[in-house]
Amino acid sequence: KSDRLLAMYGDSLDDLVLLIGDDKNNYYDNQIIRIPSNMCARQVGTYRYKTRSGFSKTVPAVSIE
Repeated sequence: KSDRLLAMYGDSLDDLVLLIGDDKNNYYDNQIIRIPSNMCARQVGTYRYKTRSGFSKTVPAVSIE
């Protein structure tokens, strides 16, 4: 079970966010996540990680609320 994942919101690898889920949602590779019309994605912080090449990246951490 995964309640956090790096997700693309555009067409570029630069369009990444850390999506923070909850106990009700399981995420998987290549899943298209749609935000219900009565909810929105809200930035709740940032997430820093190292790429396979060893570079540090920081992306927005978002929650669907």
